[in-house]
Amino acid sequence: MIMNRLSAILLLLSLSVVAALAQGDWTKYTSPEGRYNVLLPREPNLSSQDGTAPSGEKFTQYLAASPDSTGDLFMVAYFDYTAGMVFSFDKARDGMVAAVKGTLVSERPISLGSSPGRELKVLARAPTGNEYMVLARYYQVGTRIYVVQMIVQKSDEANLASPKATRYFDSFQVSK
Repeated sequence: MIMNRLSAILLLLSLSVVAALAQGDWTKYTSPEGRYNVLLPREPNLSSQDGTAPSGEKFTQYLAASPDSTGDLFMVAYFDYTAGMVFSFDKARDGMVAAVKGTLVSERPISLGSSPGRELKVLARAPTGNEYMVLARYYQVGTRIYVVQMIVQKSDEANLASPKATRYFDSFQVSK
């Protein structure tokens, strides 16, 4: 009886270890400046880039990017808009699709708590001709816009519905 329980416990422990190895040890990344945290495959590369709003106002977009061992890329970006700027999910969608020379595959409204959002799936084409699928979630939290993305090769499109995609998107949280 005790041996059966011990065997059962060891089996459960070994299955837990196998499941953890299959998902990999991800890193909880916290951005104090960005006021968010998210699980990523590894410590992200941080960068920033300048952008221009349709109204002509300049802003800075901050990026955290983390590839996994299969080549899937996980990115979080954010920027703030000022009182003179107006954010539009439709214009953000159109700008993203144009920027990646892509085709909008699907779109749906989403939310992050009480903050509105939108999820886009876009077929993108790199300058090399390679095709990628982008799953992007935009959230408007006050005057801050967050863009949470996963980018995979077109041939790996099923990864966008995988447990690691769910884990990534579900882990994104905004802090106060």
